[in-house]
Amino acid sequence: MTTVTARAPGRVNLIGEHTDYNGGLCLPFALPLTTTATVRARGDDRVRLRSTAVREVWTGRLSDLDLDLREELPGWARYAAGVLWAGLQEGWPLPGVDVVVDSDVPLGAGLSSSAALECSVALAAARLVDRPVDPGSRMALAELCRRAETEFVGAPTGGLDQLASLLARREHAVLIDFADTSVKQVPLPLQGAGLVVLVTDTGTTHELSDAEGG
Repeated sequence: MTTVTARAPGRVNLIGEHTDYNGGLCLPFALPLTTTATVRARGDDRVRLRSTAVREVWTGRLSDLDLDLREELPGWARYAAGVLWAGLQEGWPLPGVDVVVDSDVPLGAGLSSSAALECSVALAAARLVDRPVDPGSRMALAELCRRAETEFVGAPTGGLDQLASLLARREHAVLIDFADTSVKQVPLPLQGAGLVVLVTDTGTTHELSDAEGG
């Protein structure tokens, strides 16, 4: 397999703001808005990151992916590069890759566009190098994405967003107890009950480590 495309959603959190890194309960669910990442293996050690949203390309080498690099990267590219860095740290046999990212998750709206970006790249890259992406493996994959955002991007996160993006199911919320990082799927049949969750754009940008990121 030389090219893999994967998709991951943004999320809304019903309860539990800032409780992930404080050992509490969270109840997020996935949105129909998603980020898609296409990862293609190259025949050399070069890494090429491109986003259709900003028409911006970054090119480097696998050996460039270290913590000193992040200040040189465009904001959005830090998240993709961080996942590749974390994969290499975990021993993934990554070749040089071309990564193209496309998304309809609004940037800076508090809907976890950063986690959707990380998780889509992680799913595609993992499949490219034959790492498992089945439901039983996604807790570890979420931790890899959390590490990418915390250590590489420099935006500390407790893991709520990544777990929601990778584990959420249709018409379910994900009850996460961060005291022991246990997960339970909770039915959330909003459509059948004639309900919707309204997300309102206040016009105030949510910033993590930079204005272009999550």
